[in-house]
Amino acid sequence: MDNESPPDPPKPSGLLKFWRELKRRHVVRVAMVYAIVGWLVIQVANATFADFGIPVWAYRFVVLMVVLGFPQALVVAWAFELTPEGIKTTKAARIVSADTEISASHAKKRNWLAYAVGAAVLVLEHPINQCLSVGKDKD
Repeated sequence: MDNESPPDPPKPSGLLKFWRELKRRHVVRVAMVYAIVGWLVIQVANATFADFGIPVWAYRFVVLMVVLGFPQALVVAWAFELTPEGIKTTKAARIVSADTEISASHAKKRNWLAYAVGAAVLVLEHPINQCLSVGKDKD
């Protein structure tokens, strides 16, 4: 018999760590609930707005608000946690252990990713506005 110890389990990849963090912070749960409730709100608006004589632009506004609210709901779910003591920031609510501490290089990468996403939103805002205003009459 060999006295070899069993091999170490493989370390999880960065994507797997990210997915676990999303689940730990309940971002996945918030995304699913928001998608279901948003779909329900859009369906109710679609079914009832015409019967009540509400203009078409109001339905478009409801859909737009549901779509634009989704990323904001995810950011709030990431940043805050609902505890029995009330709403707290995730940093204050979590128990920090040695394996969950964020290194300086990881924080720097995350900051650059946030900057890139913000820049992409700013760059894509104008073409999206152009697409949404194509059907409008121009004087």
